[in-house]
Amino acid sequence: MKIREFILVFSVVAMVALLLFKNEPDRSISETNPPAKKTAEPSLPAAFSEMPNPQVSTDFEFATDCDFGTGEVPEPPEKTDGLVLVGKQAYLKNCALCHGVELDGTGDGGRSLIPPPTNLRLSQNFKYGYDPRSIYKTTAYGIEGTGMAPWDDIITPNDMWAIAFYIESHQPR
Repeated sequence: MKIREFILVFSVVAMVALLLFKNEPDRSISETNPPAKKTAEPSLPAAFSEMPNPQVSTDFEFATDCDFGTGEVPEPPEKTDGLVLVGKQAYLKNCALCHGVELDGTGDGGRSLIPPPTNLRLSQNFKYGYDPRSIYKTTAYGIEGTGMAPWDDIITPNDMWAIAFYIESHQPR
């Protein structure tokens, strides 16, 4: 009788696992996230007009053997509408997998992280501050004990400033 019960329980667990981990067909960003209300965005400077449509990168590695901590934060460039748009592109490429396309902490890559990724739309959630310099520092050097790895050797300083300005532009006024 115990073997029969074991087989029954094992079968149910296996079915649940198959349902939970079943591969779904790839969906584009537009299919998984309905378009937000259209607002007038500033046009890109001519140098950026050749940029492809943004796609969330799914090519990432978890950080191992990181040196979390502090480092230098260079002086920021002048914040412009064009730089904010560059930040959007860089954010979608590097950050949206965990933090979500809408900056709300609901990206597919962050589902298994403990603690979960920060909702970047709520300023009270930022551990080290939500001004551009603090966002840059967090992006560059990570947050120990979380899934936020240091990106200083991966993302260029200019792109980190652009990302910081993009995230700041989504803070409530």
